[in-house]
Amino acid sequence: MFWAENLVFMILFLIYEFTILFLTYGKVYLNILRASEGLFTKIFYVSVWVFLGIGILISFIAYDMVSFTRILLMHNGCRQYLNEREEEEVIDNSK
Repeated sequence: MFWAENLVFMILFLIYEFTILFLTYGKVYLNILRASEGLFTKIFYVSVWVFLGIGILISFIAYDMVSFTRILLMHNGCRQYLNEREEEEVIDNSK
């Protein structure tokens, strides 16, 4: 039941991320147009963003989903999980 509930949260989070993807893409595009000086610089930055922007934003979404999944894997809470990880590192470093 735990992961069924978390799967719903993950799907909703993914829908939210893809919803703001297009808003973010457009806002960065407009910021590039506004902040770039010179015609050729502006054309270069806009063309780079047009071809690579969606890929960059999708990689950010993937990173967010991995981070969200790692948080959901912490069944006993973040602080206890981090304390256990620190203890494992101390044990590993002492070998």
